[in-house]
Amino acid sequence: MVVPPIIAQALVNGIILGGVYLLFALGLNLIWGVMKVLNLFHGELLMIAMYFTYFAFNLYGLDPLVSLPIVAIALFFIGLIIHEVFIYPIVEKPVSIIYTTIGLISIFQNVALLLWTSDYRVVYTEYTGLSFSIGFLRVPLIGLISLTVSLLTASLLYVFLMKTRQGKIIRATSQDIEAAALNGINVHRVYLLTYGLGALITGVSGALLMLNFYVFPQIGPFFLLTALVIIVLGGIGSFVGALIGSFIIGISEALSGALLNIEFAKCISLAIFILILLFRPSGIISVEKSRV
Repeated sequence: MVVPPIIAQALVNGIILGGVYLLFALGLNLIWGVMKVLNLFHGELLMIAMYFTYFAFNLYGLDPLVSLPIVAIALFFIGLIIHEVFIYPIVEKPVSIIYTTIGLISIFQNVALLLWTSDYRVVYTEYTGLSFSIGFLRVPLIGLISLTVSLLTASLLYVFLMKTRQGKIIRATSQDIEAAALNGINVHRVYLLTYGLGALITGVSGALLMLNFYVFPQIGPFFLLTALVIIVLGGIGSFVGALIGSFIIGISEALSGALLNIEFAKCISLAIFILILLFRPSGIISVEKSRV
């Protein structure tokens, strides 16, 4: 069966879009899976990373791919501060965390509006707009770079969680916090590292997103909603589920945008979200089978 060119191109675009979504969703999923905290502030971490990348490019001439590790490290330490000051003191009070993170969202959005206004800001590099052909398909260079870096970062995170001692400690804590504490694991330190890692991954995601999107103070909730759809679809706490969910959402949005209308793309994602909640609330991969 011959795939129509418009569908084949949409599949390529969807895979790239899924790669763009992947890291942000993984960061949120990691925090939720280990700490059992719905980090609504996660979108603002992304917004901060994107502004850091933007100003590194415009003020210091650093290409987003060059500033990426700097932004990621900066977000790691910001994550540590946010965790210690605002999250950990109320980590056992989910309702308080929701109220606190909503307050932080309002504060950071308004500070961003005050400092940088509501203007949309973009980054144009020498390779912006470049693409190459594979048959009748057009593959944007920035999209391919973003997908490659995203998959590489996700692979490094997976190896860290599965192969290193600290990663195994994080997974053990996510599965049974009481047993972990009884075996001498410092839960506070695990939570601190987990939140920092989630912020670090979001820093990488923000640098890559700055190559593909624009930034403005209210961009966080837009991507937060998509990330929530992805991790519920894939299975809360599941690394592989988040990977699968990212590409399902990316491809579904690209296909709906190509075949119907770009305005329908988010509607399709939300429709998938509702169907999953109705018929398989545990997601594609149950957390009992695959945690973190």
